[in-house]
Amino acid sequence: MVGLSVTLDGSVTPETQKEELDFALEDVDHYQSRQVLAIDNLEGELTHYQQSQVERLGQTSLLRGAKASLVAPILVAGNLIGFLAAHQCSQPRAWQETEINLLTQVAIQFSFALKQANLLEKTERISQEQRQEKEALQKQLLVLLENLQGAAQGDLTVRSDVTLDEIGKVADGFNTIIESLQTIVTQVNNSAVEVNTLLENKEVVVGQLAEDALKQASETTRTLHSVEQITDSIQAVAEHADQAARVVDGVTTTVEASSTAINLTQESILELRDTIGETTSRVKQLGKFSEKIAKVVALSNMLKVQTNVLTINTEIEAARSGGIQGFVVIAKEVNQLTNQLIKATQEIHKIVDDIELETSQLVKVMEQSTAVVEKGTSRVEEAKQNMKQLRSASCQIEQLVTAISQGSLSQTETTQSVAMLIKEMAQFSERTVDSSRQISSSLTSTVAVAQELQESVSGFKDF
Repeated sequence: MVGLSVTLDGSVTPETQKEELDFALEDVDHYQSRQVLAIDNLEGELTHYQQSQVERLGQTSLLRGAKASLVAPILVAGNLIGFLAAHQCSQPRAWQETEINLLTQVAIQFSFALKQANLLEKTERISQEQRQEKEALQKQLLVLLENLQGAAQGDLTVRSDVTLDEIGKVADGFNTIIESLQTIVTQVNNSAVEVNTLLENKEVVVGQLAEDALKQASETTRTLHSVEQITDSIQAVAEHADQAARVVDGVTTTVEASSTAINLTQESILELRDTIGETTSRVKQLGKFSEKIAKVVALSNMLKVQTNVLTINTEIEAARSGGIQGFVVIAKEVNQLTNQLIKATQEIHKIVDDIELETSQLVKVMEQSTAVVEKGTSRVEEAKQNMKQLRSASCQIEQLVTAISQGSLSQTETTQSVAMLIKEMAQFSERTVDSSRQISSSLTSTVAVAQELQESVSGFKDF
């Protein structure tokens, strides 16, 4: 709301906004009877009430530049919504009753005009709301009709939006009915499918049972012949087991003989080992003799050196005498003998070296022979242990063969009993075939009924 004040020179005071008058509207009791505030002189002496109102209105631009004022309330439906003011800006003014009444009437007309405007606005708003409600109602009705058509065609998944109006109540009831119908149809359909599936499975199973029973009867007849053959075979096995027991007895005897031979062989090998040990000892003694020969050869070498020294001394003495030719000749012969002795000694030394080499090789060979013999003895011992185990195993085999022989006899008796049971089973299988055929016929009729039930509810869409 805007109020304008015109001064004497025609200038307009600043506008007064509605928010500036809000505080002035707090004191509404005085204006409920449409009383006009008449102030002849704003600068003169005022009553207490006038002074309080001037202070209130003076805080706004409503009284700015005024010397005298008339302020009339504007009431709409008993509510103070503003003021209509008339000012004398040049000088104070004694307001007449006619002026006060005129301002009052103008304020009343303003109130009527504002009331009519508010009423028109409210009417248009109500009309707009009713139009929107009508459109929303039409949309809800269209959706509900579409859902009804879908349900009529078998679509049980349709749902209507639930609102707070009457259509919402109808939609809620529609949803409840559809949900109940969907539950019923789903249960019926599931039951029909389950029954149909079970019956189909039973039909297949019973058909297979009939076929299996026929096959069983045929196979049972064949089994009877097979059992007879098995009986004959078991009897033959029992006879063979007896023969095997006798063979095992012979093997046991052979094993004992082999064990005796191995013991003798082991004793011979032990004697051979002792002989080889003695031979090795003698060869070692031969090696000691070779060492002695080597010492003799060393002594000969030493004599050779002394002979050479003597020869040299003889030659020296002969040279000094100057005329003893015979002594020189003897010295030469001694020298020759010495050389021959040296050669012989060298040959002896060589022979001794060869003896030592051959002796060491012989010792090595004999030691290797001893090791081989010891290994052979160990292996013979192992063979002996194996023969013991073989003998033990032979005893076990003999016991097992005896048990097999006894078991074979028992199996023969059991097989005869089984043959009798199989004959009875063949008769029972024939009776089962007849019963299975009757059950298959009954199940075929039940399958037809279940299929009709499933077709009756298959038109509904429940998923």
